[in-house]
Amino acid sequence: MIREKIIKEVKSIESEIIENRRYLHSHAEVGFELKETFNFVWDKLSKMGYEVIATDASADMLMEAQNKAYDNEQSIMFLCQR
Repeated sequence: MIREKIIKEVKSIESEIIENRRYLHSHAEVGFELKETFNFVWDKLSKMGYEVIATDASADMLMEAQNKAYDNEQSIMFLCQR
């Protein structure tokens, strides 16, 4: 039941996922700083109602985000490694 719900939600944003992937691949960054990628992910999370509460825009990008719409302490941790 939960699997079907997840699949339905992912399918509802499939075109956005593809658009985001294409953007990131066409704006690939090289080196140890991922400023554009970091800003892109930050912006997307903010628009989804998340507040980024811990960040590191180095080669290993670490972001912790908490959805402002929920009262509990659920958060999402992103780690993008080279």
